[in-house]
Amino acid sequence: MPDLVPFEYLLINEEKDDDFSESSTMPTATCLCGACHIVIDSILGTGICHCMTCRKSTSSTFSLNAVTTKDAFHLISGSPKSYGIIGDNGIPSRIFFCGECSSLMWTEYSPRPDLRIVKAGTIDGDDALANEKLQPLVEQYTRRRAPWLCGAANAKQYEGQQDANSEDDKMADVMLQGKE
Repeated sequence: MPDLVPFEYLLINEEKDDDFSESSTMPTATCLCGACHIVIDSILGTGICHCMTCRKSTSSTFSLNAVTTKDAFHLISGSPKSYGIIGDNGIPSRIFFCGECSSLMWTEYSPRPDLRIVKAGTIDGDDALANEKLQPLVEQYTRRRAPWLCGAANAKQYEGQQDANSEDDKMADVMLQGKE
């Protein structure tokens, strides 16, 4: 692991157009040291997860996840490492992180090998999270949400893992996190 993170790296994407529109460049995601670089052709949606696995793996109160397809996800550089977990629901996932700085990058959920769940904090650009396309559509495991946090505006709320068979929730199928 590098001794110091070069501060210049943190400024590289400062002037980048991050509107994720058809005319803009594709969003990129990088780790803290810059070794792992991902290009994302399209983001299907985002969701917040308060499950214990997300809380522990991110060392935070929740995880903001941007879901994309395997075909729209391109690891351009870096040598990520991974480890497997089994959530309380018994379903395995694989968590990928930078092999240099250990930044958590994405998750692969075994029932949906066609998807990549990218940690939204890795998406480049100072104002990337202000982008409308990254506003959470789903918030799950709200029963574990810290009592001093409020729910995400306009996001469907689920006390546990959302029901992937729910006809009225078009995002349930793509926002599967399935870990607790």
